[in-house]
Amino acid sequence: MLSNKIKDALNRQIKLEFAAAYSYFAKAAYCDHKSMDGFAHWMKVQAHEEIQHGMKIYNYLNDLDAAVELQSVEQPKQSFSSFEEVFEDMLQGEKDLARELNALASLALEEKDQITYGFLK
Repeated sequence: MLSNKIKDALNRQIKLEFAAAYSYFAKAAYCDHKSMDGFAHWMKVQAHEEIQHGMKIYNYLNDLDAAVELQSVEQPKQSFSSFEEVFEDMLQGEKDLARELNALASLALEEKDQITYGFLK
């Protein structure tokens, strides 16, 4: 059984994964608008990967009979001054997401939840 802290943190991580996907879609739209089709395609692939991550957590919660509580996702940044800014923003987003996942894994260890820790690995 999941603790409320873990359940809440997993639900928050779903939000972060979907927000990352939304951000990638915004970057893809920018690339499409600039006729950078290859980069737009790559951004869309990344967006789908983030959705898959969110759905893995969603399914994990469901498998443990824990409530999935979807949270609001903010509108992503859509205006960029340069193509370089797109990638800088993307890199920062990946760093932020990795930091959050590491914090979630640490929380699982603190809560002595080896099953969730193993899932996150």
